[in-house]
Amino acid sequence: MAQTFPNPFEIPTPPGADGWESMYNWYHLFGEDRRTADEKKFWFQDALHHPYVIHPYDEIQCECWWQALGAMNTRIFALPRPSGLSSGSSTAGCL
Repeated sequence: MAQTFPNPFEIPTPPGADGWESMYNWYHLFGEDRRTADEKKFWFQDALHHPYVIHPYDEIQCECWWQALGAMNTRIFALPRPSGLSSGSSTAGCL
């Protein structure tokens, strides 16, 4: 018996759970527009950090570190202004 996850596009919705997709952000769901790419990827369960199903509105845990890190870096550390892609590029028009 193969030790693989079932194809998420082929798993039927359990009775009484119709419309469950509306509780999650679109980018956390499998979509038909990305089906060919998603079926070619290697998927694994991150049981260390998420041993159980992530409930709606708890999925913010997967994203909140981006906002926190961005806010901390811009408020705590003095970052130099960007000067373009090369050192000789002009910064005219930059704030």
